[in-house]
Amino acid sequence: MYRCWNCGWRFDEPDYHEVCWEDYYGVGHEFFRKTYGVIAECPSCGSDEIEEVSEEDDDDTEEE
Repeated sequence: MYRCWNCGWRFDEPDYHEVCWEDYYGVGHEFFRKTYGVIAECPSCGSDEIEEVSEEDDDDTEEE
């Protein structure tokens, strides 16, 4: 289970997207070579500020 720090959404699996790291960090114009990788994002809002949480953590959070 995952939780998004941006919108609070809880979900089973994040969305995965291939990105160019130089463009992602806003410095693509400074490099001739491009490096690609995969980023995990919240399926609800698209934020990459997500974390994996255990079922016990999820239950505790709902009670508060």
